[in-house]
Amino acid sequence: MISAPVLVVHDRNDPLSPREHAEGVIRSIPHAKLSWYDTGRHGPHYVERERFDAELEAHLRAAESPSILLDL
Repeated sequence: MISAPVLVVHDRNDPLSPREHAEGVIRSIPHAKLSWYDTGRHGPHYVERERFDAELEAHLRAAESPSILLDL
């Protein structure tokens, strides 16, 4: 089982990977967070780089927080 915090980034209209894949990951990993994008591309983090960078930074900061360790 994965116990580390997980951020799943997925485009609702990804031409290569259906949204059900991201939804399955979220259901499979406790405490995983899903961030939906609407770029219509497989690499939404390239199109919306600033948004992705901000979300990733917030995710990493939260993972460093001592409160996250209580869930392990």
